Amino acid sequence: GLIAIGETRHFLGSLIKAMAVSFAIALPAGALGTLIAFWISAGEAKARLRLHRPQHSFLGATIGLSGMLPLCLSPLAIGLGLYLLLGRWDVGKAGILAGILITQALLAVPFLIGILRPAMDRKIERYDLLRQALGIKGWRSWRIVDWPILRPAIAKAMALGVAFSLGDLTIVSLYGDTDLRPLTLLLYDQLSAYRMEG
Repeated sequence: GLIAIGETRHFLGSLIKAMAVSFAIALPAGALGTLIAFWISAGEAKARLRLHRPQHSFLGATIGLSGMLPLCLSPLAIGLGLYLLLGRWDVGKAGILAGILITQALLAVPFLIGILRPAMDRKIERYDLLRQALGIKGWRSWRIVDWPILRPAIAKAMALGVAFSLGDLTIVSLYGDTDLRPLTLLLYDQLSAYRMEG
């Protein structure tokens, strides 16, 4: 009985720690991915608007294509590249965590752009000329025009970025730090142990 209680407490402790690690990685990764996707979507939409050729803007297409680059590489390739780059310096756990955050943020960017791009296009096409005519600029423009229109899309992109990071297993297992075990890796280990015992 005491052994079972001890094992249960140990598992609960590991579970709480794994959940904390998962959210400590997922929230910043989701925010960073959303920020990168926002910059790319805004740059692409503005480039198309300024050139008055919405469907044939080379600059806008180039900016938009940059957000799709992570789809051309496997998660393992991106993670391994950052791992080798960080391995040249003694970065410690902070560097490992930064590598995980950057990798997961980059992998989510193409999907987040798919959420942000339509909202950004509507905002640019419908309100930018009016905003310029009224002389609304800077922080005032963001508070009055941009944020109310883009807020739902930003919230959806942030939620997807966090969910994407929470469900990732490849990158964290690649870095292989026992103190940075997220919930997905803990559950995977538990399922593997259960199958072996069965």
